[in-house]
Amino acid sequence: MLPLTRNNNTVNALENCELSIINELGAQDLVTEMSATIALSDKLLSKLFNPKFQAAAKRDPSLWIKRRTHIVNVLRWVFMPIISGNKDFSIDDEAGIALVFTHCCLDEPFLAAWYLFSKFPDKEVGIPIKLPWYEGIRHWAPTLRKVGVYLCPVISPKMQKQIAPQFHDKMEAYKKSLLTNYRDVISDMMSRHQSFAVAQAATRQRTIATSQHQLETGEDLVPTVRMIKIGARSAPVTALPVVVELPKFTLPEWVHNKYKQLPKWLRICSWLLLPLRIIYGWWPKFGRMNPLCVHHWRIGKPISLADCGSKNIDHAVITEMANICRQPSYLYPKNRED
Repeated sequence: MLPLTRNNNTVNALENCELSIINELGAQDLVTEMSATIALSDKLLSKLFNPKFQAAAKRDPSLWIKRRTHIVNVLRWVFMPIISGNKDFSIDDEAGIALVFTHCCLDEPFLAAWYLFSKFPDKEVGIPIKLPWYEGIRHWAPTLRKVGVYLCPVISPKMQKQIAPQFHDKMEAYKKSLLTNYRDVISDMMSRHQSFAVAQAATRQRTIATSQHQLETGEDLVPTVRMIKIGARSAPVTALPVVVELPKFTLPEWVHNKYKQLPKWLRICSWLLLPLRIIYGWWPKFGRMNPLCVHHWRIGKPISLADCGSKNIDHAVITEMANICRQPSYLYPKNRED
């Protein structure tokens, strides 16, 4: 696999632990909130890349590529995804793949890597993740690149609202630098006919619409996938829309509302209720990852930028995702966001 050239000083400093943007912005609480997610991620990665494997891969570098098959099997067991819809499709090998998915919870980056690895075993994968999450697992970034996974730290809209006003100027500077890196990685991936996962709703909205009326009429549906247009400048790009359906068996809405009112320390410790969540197929709004809980991925029709024109890619993708949500078999969730 070709190495990805990075000329972004901010990302280099982050990866080398020479900089903590979270500390610079006085947002240590954001890392605390994601402590369980970071711990689960670190545990999973330590199992995938244990010292015994790394020692063997040092002697035989070809083992890194073979490790992708093992990753696919492990993630399939952990997240138990179900794939339906347009499963049997073909895409030109000389086209970059932009996987556009609805972002319901924090499982989707793992599932995106799993799907792209299993469907396109020869392609590298670029994945954007929240900055607090990235800082918690950044020591794994060099290891992940060896199997073809490139993590792109981003400052999400929700995170921006949680930063204190006195840090807004500094936050904008860091946001611009991270966005530049994000754009460069997408451009690099698409130009080399690789793949990249793009979240349609960066605020972890459960669907492409916030109400049944909006879904049916299409009013004010605004996708957030314009970044993939960049890849169209240098190479053919195919967008693959995916709608993620969370488990149908959920706890009542009042339980979620009560959960939000709990003290922060109690919510952080709530991951101890994992057996209950597995039984009910439920994960609280706090945004924890949801292992051992079935996720249903509905695959849409691949959309070529060459066919629809780069100016219309947003409309084409959002229309295809809306068509999936309108299918009778799709259970429209209640209007709530994580």
